[in-house]
Amino acid sequence: MGCDYYIDIYLKIEHTNGISYIELPCVRGYFCDCAWGIYEENEDEQPYWHCEEANELRKKMEAFMLKPRPEVIVYSDKQYKSEFLREKYEPMIVEKIAAKKNKKFRYTDTGKLKSLDDIISVTKFERRYEPRL
Repeated sequence: MGCDYYIDIYLKIEHTNGISYIELPCVRGYFCDCAWGIYEENEDEQPYWHCEEANELRKKMEAFMLKPRPEVIVYSDKQYKSEFLREKYEPMIVEKIAAKKNKKFRYTDTGKLKSLDDIISVTKFERRYEPRL
């Protein structure tokens, strides 16, 4: 089944040798169509989404949904921001350290992450885009 937009999520790891990236699983996003089928009483069962105001509102909502969420700081000052974040992301970072080859992503690593002690900060960010037809 298709989707309206994709959300690519990354961890950006700043460390003493440069910057490394980890790509998290892609998420599918959907524009909510539940409000567009509302019927107005005086229009003989004509759907609300046929009027110009509804089309403008839909365009604004779609633009809003395509804005990425703010970056989340996962690790800084030699500690994780919460135990939950440590449990969730540290195994991925350890796997990245152990990997012999770096996977090719949209973002390219600028240096090899060698140990957890080298990490300066970890930030989670996302990119949203509509699929190409």
